[in-house]
This record gives sequence, structure tokens and C-alpha cells, in this order.
Amino acid sequence: TNDSMTYCLGKPVIYLYPTTKTLVNVSVETSGEIVVSDPLYPAGGWKNVTAYPDGRLIYEGKPYRELFYETDVNDINKPKDGLVIKARDIDKTLKDLNKKLGLSEFESKELTDFWVPRLKDISPYILVSLIQGKDKDNIDKINIDPKPDTLIEILYYFKPMDNRINIKPLKLPNQPERKNFTAVEWGGTVDYETN
Repeated sequence: TNDSMTYCLGKPVIYLYPTTKTLVNVSVETSGEIVVSDPLYPAGGWKNVTAYPDGRLIYEGKPYRELFYETDVNDINKPKDGLVIKARDIDKTLKDLNKKLGLSEFESKELTDFWVPRLKDISPYILVSLIQGKDKDNIDKINIDPKPDTLIEILYYFKPMDNRINIKPLKLPNQPERKNFTAVEWGGTVDYETN
């Protein structure tokens, strides 16, 4: 039997907000492989990205609003906490969580525009959680040089469910204060494995 399951890390997006126009290098360490990226992810990462305080990026002469990639990863440590919601409530739930986790309105809208259509009809219920700390770094660690003063990393974990289950309540990290050079990354993965 084949026990290995591939998780697609859906649309991790990186935003950079330096205090002044800055050349930035960004690389991704992943336990899987990068399968899609925009701009195209070269070996060794994106080098010499010109980042502006308003979030605009210029890379190889072209303008971008964010760096985007997706990876296929074989193994993730599933969170032991979370909240089980009705799938139709995903939009409101994500907006609330995004705010508590420190996303700007623009970043939150991009996240919900991407995830809500994929999740709202997926199943009657959805378990929503976060992959945090070492578990996140093991599958998807971003290196940014120069190092940001504030780094907001959000990796959602979604699991479609037919029924509610009891699970420890979702523990959110403290909302970071966006100070000086701030970098933001959000992404998510859907666990389709049936237990």
C-alpha cells in the first residue's frame, strides 16, 4: 500500500515592506519541491528584488505585488488544535483570524479571494488550524536578506469534515506589531486524507 500523501502548499505569498527602497534576496527551504512560482523561482532563490515601502516589488525589470510559489510536500505534522466551522462560514472565519494574526486588509482580501472559493463548498464542516513554529519551518522556511524586523508567517491547515469533532481550541500566536522592515507570508494546505 502507498501511505505517502502529497500536500500542496497552496499559494504561499510573500510581501515585503522595507522602510526605504531596499534590495532583498528571498529563498525558500522546503522539504518538498517548488512546483509553481511567479516570478519564476531560480536555483538559489530570488536575488536583488527591489522592494519599496508601499509593498511594490521590481524583479528583473518587471513589477510585482508579491512573490508567489507553491510546493508539494510529502509530510506535515498535523496540528492538534483548531476550530471546526461550517464550511459556509469560512469567509467570515478567515477574515477574523487574518485580522488577529496581523494581516492588512489588502493581504487578508488576497487570502480570502484565493481560499474561500476553494473551501466554501468542499464539505459540510472544515477544521481550520495553523501550522506553526518548527512544524512550519520543516516544510517551508523562508530566508530573507536583509532580515526583516517583523516577520508575520501564516500557514493555514484546512481539513474537510462531514461532522463536527472535539479538538483543543486553536491557540493563536500573539499579534505582531508591524515595526520597521516588515515581511508577511501567508499560505495554506488542505488535508484530504481520510482518517
